[in-house]
Amino acid sequence: MSDRTSPGAQRLHQPLPTPCHTHTAWRRGLCAATAVGAVFAMTGSAVADHADAFVTQLNAPPIVVQSQGSAYTQVSSPAIPIEGTISLEVDAGVSGRVKRWKAWPMLVLPDGVSRLDFRDAGGSMNYQRPYPKAVDRDQDFVISKTDYSSTMATACIRHSERLRAQGLSNTQIFGQDRQVEVAVKGIVEYETTGIVGAPVPPEVRPADPTVTVNCKGHEPVETSSLEVVEQAFIAGVCRLRLNGRIVTTRPNEEVSFRYADEVGNQSSVITVRTNGTRFATFSHTDKLPSGPNSGRVRIIGVSSVFNTPWQDYNLDCNQATGITTVMPQAVPQPPEASVAGSVVSERVFQGFVCPDRISIDGTITARGLMATGSAAILLDNRHKLRQDFSVSEDGTETVRYLDSLTWGNPSGGLTLGAGSNTEPPKKSVMMHFKITDAQGRIIDTAFRRHSFACRPSTQSGQIAGNRLVTPQQGSGHQMVRPGGTANAQLARPGAAVSGFAIQAPQGRVRKGEISSFRRPGQCEL
Repeated sequence: MSDRTSPGAQRLHQPLPTPCHTHTAWRRGLCAATAVGAVFAMTGSAVADHADAFVTQLNAPPIVVQSQGSAYTQVSSPAIPIEGTISLEVDAGVSGRVKRWKAWPMLVLPDGVSRLDFRDAGGSMNYQRPYPKAVDRDQDFVISKTDYSSTMATACIRHSERLRAQGLSNTQIFGQDRQVEVAVKGIVEYETTGIVGAPVPPEVRPADPTVTVNCKGHEPVETSSLEVVEQAFIAGVCRLRLNGRIVTTRPNEEVSFRYADEVGNQSSVITVRTNGTRFATFSHTDKLPSGPNSGRVRIIGVSSVFNTPWQDYNLDCNQATGITTVMPQAVPQPPEASVAGSVVSERVFQGFVCPDRISIDGTITARGLMATGSAAILLDNRHKLRQDFSVSEDGTETVRYLDSLTWGNPSGGLTLGAGSNTEPPKKSVMMHFKITDAQGRIIDTAFRRHSFACRPSTQSGQIAGNRLVTPQQGSGHQMVRPGGTANAQLARPGAAVSGFAIQAPQGRVRKGEISSFRRPGQCEL
């Protein structure tokens, strides 16, 4: 920063009789009070004050404003400030002195109407006596990204509104990058003693410098890939199997593309739509002519600008070689979710053996892609468990939640068998298993309604108190076969039984009690 204050300033031993005046100028001080105007008419413009401010240097980063297909959203460039220098001139005229000044930058949008002052980005000075007669200096300024972001986004929004008014659709507006120029002006506010300034013909100045804002077109495709599988069949028939994969920035996005070779041939336009997890996989076959075939192929975007790397192929289709088909490898896909319910233990209820503890198992199965994220289990739309997971490209992981079933009043969710009160009761549970990625986006969901039913107590298991424990293998459960040997530990509801076993004949259990029995083969206390 340099100071070029006029060397002609001198100390005033007595205050001037004329009042002080404050002005704001873009180029020159233009304000004049009526009472002072008469003085100006007599003395001429040579005795009046004036000021000038303009940007001489500007260092602006590349500013990029992102869009989402129908509107511009936010600045995405790094947090780099806009820096520059304002050349400042304030002249108090023959009879005046400069008491203070303040200079700052202003951003002016292309419409010339939308403006935003950055008063805190520049600098100011308050002079003590003796006031200088004139000030001629450079003032640096800095506008942070936080301060200018909304203005730059507004510049793109205003530009899209003008294009829309011309009849352009969102696809036409946001289908490509567009640039707008935002001017940077220098503003000066000053206070002087002496005679108020009058309009002075502006000197020839260069145009205000501008900041280029790149209003980005919508780029729905995040990644794309292509795999070429060479296939040779009997009788010399050859073809190419083209396996593609596209990942978009939003779910359910429609993407159009073509296949192209190295000499400029292109296929017709192909359109796919990604699913709720933003993935789309596809496969197409191209039959090759007889003879040697070699070249390169790739995907080029139509709905937006993207392409895949070139893929080479080399096949000789001159003669029959037998079946030498190279089976295409499976295109990697995100993991899938599945859910299942099973019984862990049972208890006696109204003469039936009913599920007591149940297990809800959500399984994450990888399909060629490694994934990490969060898994959630819901029962009847109520969250029960949330747990982080991580699976390799070909791995699986199971998330398990254990819950208890309450058997009682039918109004509490119990469903009795139709036609008779003696039919086994049952409960229906809606299981929901959801997996999301590290950003919270849904990868896959699984729904399943499972009915947990009671069974007649003749199918005995091992009962401890009112609970009948069922042996379990894996994630399922093992029931005791009807008619088989069953060593059952039975107890009336509410009775405390510990270390006591009674062997009862088959089919002689009623309502959870033993009605008659032979002398037990063993009885242990």
